[in-house]
Amino acid sequence: EEKALALRRRVEELEELVRSSDALVTKAIAAKNEVESTLIHKCVALLNEKKAKIKSLQSSSKAPSRRDHADSAPDDSDDDKHASTDEDDEAEVASQAYSHLPVSQTHVTAKQVLDGADDDFLDML
Repeated sequence: EEKALALRRRVEELEELVRSSDALVTKAIAAKNEVESTLIHKCVALLNEKKAKIKSLQSSSKAPSRRDHADSAPDDSDDDKHASTDEDDEAEVASQAYSHLPVSQTHVTAKQVLDGADDDFLDML
């Protein structure tokens, strides 16, 4: 009987340990979700700010294009700084890819990211 009683107490102790572990895991998951949600809201706001700034700069830019610079005499000291590369061209194309769309169609809300079934956005972070 003593052995059975000791085993029952041990089982009760282990069950209590499992309950407290479950509670701890639940709290940790809730905290993780809260932090993740906060980060997503901040990232989305920052990305939308940057997108609006880029659009603003593109529309207000009065700088001559690269072709206009090609007609002028070359300045050897600036060649390295202003050399056109494939990466520059790709960045230019990428920055203008959605310029014809209204801002409402290109901006993303944090709610859209959080409600989306696709976790690709979170995988990028």
